[in-house]
Amino acid sequence: MRKRMKQKTLYLSEKEYKVMKLKVKKLKLKSDSELIRNFITEYEPLPKPDDEFYKVMKQFEGPAMALNRLTRNFHRNGWLEEKDYKSITKYLNELMIKVKEEIFTN
Repeated sequence: MRKRMKQKTLYLSEKEYKVMKLKVKKLKLKSDSELIRNFITEYEPLPKPDDEFYKVMKQFEGPAMALNRLTRNFHRNGWLEEKDYKSITKYLNELMIKVKEEIFTN
């Protein structure tokens, strides 16, 4: 007699199916079902970050975009605005210190 009596039909795209097959092979599992059962029994989802996390991440957007712009200009023109680079990296360093202090003091 079967140990498992509940059946679940699952539809996958071709890409998802190939990924699943690769994982089964890589983990040396006996079947696709074993991979899915392992996922169900062993995976513990993390809670969604609070709003404060997203506020902090938002603070990194401006400097990150400015660094991308500087990098793009450097690759295009072969030179870099040193004062812009220094001001952006200074701001990022200060922001990282602030974030670390908030994380480790709370």
